[in-house]
Amino acid sequence: MATYEEMLVALDSNRADYRQPMPPYNLSFGLLLFRNKVMLGVPRDVHPQYLPDQIRRAIGLDIVTMEGQQRKHWRNIYSPGFSANHLMALVPDTVHETAAFCQILQEYADAGDIFPMKDHTDNLAVDVMGKVVLDSWLNSQRSYNKMVDALRSQVRTLTFEANIKPFAAYDPMMPPLQ
Repeated sequence: MATYEEMLVALDSNRADYRQPMPPYNLSFGLLLFRNKVMLGVPRDVHPQYLPDQIRRAIGLDIVTMEGQQRKHWRNIYSPGFSANHLMALVPDTVHETAAFCQILQEYADAGDIFPMKDHTDNLAVDVMGKVVLDSWLNSQRSYNKMVDALRSQVRTLTFEANIKPFAAYDPMMPPLQ
């Protein structure tokens, strides 16, 4: 039986083949010079959520621009999830969740209510992803789900504005993590 140290060495040697490239780091300016280079390549009014994708592309973390063994590795990981047979197997569950969404919309329409759709579309997306990824019925469209609530709490703490406004992440009005 391998010792703990031997397992760590084996794990590290396996990971070494697929280490991700890092952006160039400057001792004086950190990643600001790299960030500036990326920002110069996009329009001034670009949405902050677009920037992480541009950063990945700039350092070669895009499966379209990958080459050789690294591309083959990631293609082998992703390909089964996008096969026609697998996608067709997901259709019944997606239709089931979409039918629940349509029923909720019909209830609002019958009542003549005006309502914000964002929460309902988010719940639909979470329910479909929960079934596809976790193989679990989360039922967040119709009832409270503690895991979905925790996920939303985590997403609220993320700020993509920090790419443009470095101190946006230190908003004193943001609720503390639980």
